[in-house]
Amino acid sequence: MRNLQTEGVIGTKPAEMGDGHPTFLPMKPVTFHGLTALSVEGWNYKERMFARGLGTAPPVQVGIIVGGGEQEVREELTRNGIILAPNAEGKPLLYTTDGDYVDLRLASKYRGKKLTKIICSL
Repeated sequence: MRNLQTEGVIGTKPAEMGDGHPTFLPMKPVTFHGLTALSVEGWNYKERMFARGLGTAPPVQVGIIVGGGEQEVREELTRNGIILAPNAEGKPLLYTTDGDYVDLRLASKYRGKKLTKIICSL
């Protein structure tokens, strides 16, 4: 995340902080295999940037929220040769889930639109 900030790809201040995961808005276009990120988020228990939420800590991860329903996003990733691996033991996990925002400004901006989060956990 710090490299993305240093390069001016994402903002330096989180747009929201849901469950200890800071979410940053892109300052430059961020794309992933044909999909444009509306936001970038991450988690790394070793960095000061990340606050610990209640419960167990997730693995180190980075995620983006993109426009479109989950099925549509999965199909686009598959067309581009990306294999989703949500349960590969001992390997990085790449999966999708419904995307949303807790920040009122972001939530109202995307109200009524389908969003999907793409997450890669290491």
